[in-house]
Order: sequence, then C-alpha cells, then structure tokens
Amino acid sequence: MPYKYKRVYPSVPFKILDAPGYSDDFYHNILDWSVKNCIVIGLGKAIYLYNFGTAKVSKLFQLGEDEEVCSLKWSPQGEYLSVGTNLGDVMIFDTESEKKVRTLKGHEGRTSAAAWSNKLLSTGGKDRMIYHRDLRCAKDYVSESRAHK
Repeated sequence: MPYKYKRVYPSVPFKILDAPGYSDDFYHNILDWSVKNCIVIGLGKAIYLYNFGTAKVSKLFQLGEDEEVCSLKWSPQGEYLSVGTNLGDVMIFDTESEKKVRTLKGHEGRTSAAAWSNKLLSTGGKDRMIYHRDLRCAKDYVSESRAHK
C-alpha cells in the first residue's frame, strides 16, 4: 500500500555549519548525532559540539601535536562520547561535564570505527583488530578478535 502523505523537503537549508579542516577521508568517521539532539564533529585535532536546542557551539577537546580525530561515536543515551585517534587511542568523554573520563589503548594505528551497546564499546582499527571494551572494567579491553586475515 503506498504512503498516503508525501514527504516535503525544504529547498534551502535552515542552518549552515562551517567546518574548516574537515578530513575528506573514507576511513574517518568524524561526525555523529546524539539522541540528545547534539552533533559532534572532528576537525583536524579539535572536537566540537553543536547543540540544536541551544544553538551553542563548544570546543570539547584539542588533541596533541601528532594526533588526529579518526572516529566519533555517541553512547546510546548520549552521555558518553568515544573518540578514536590516528595513534590507536580511544578517549571516552562525559559530555555533560565536557571532561575526558579515560583513555583506552590497544590499537596499533588508526581507530576508525566504534559501536556502543550500553556500557560496552567495540572499536575497529587499521591493525585489523576489533577490541570489545567494558567501561566498568579497569582493563583497556575485555576481549579481542581479528577482523580480517
């Protein structure tokens, strides 16, 4: 049965966000939208938040000299944010307080993919490894698997 209503798309944008330093790299996932209506974007070494409710832009974090943002992923409830870097680190941020909670090691190179399941975070990297991380555990990861041979 066809839809009764036709979807209407605006012909002009209602908001334009400037993104200097946006990395046009197929292996980078540097934009994500949270359930709390907030966008995070990685621009080079900087991570910015844009809240649609308040129209506020804030700089969350500036990475170190040799680091670059490679992946960003909100937790399902939008309380945490994972940031994967080109050095293989995964940083976890509490977005309410805008503070870094911890840094997880493991990958030997770019961490370009992340997926949350409650307090569990799985990350994939250029080293062809997938690490499953439990934020309630003190270890950097609780299990690992090789993604490709």
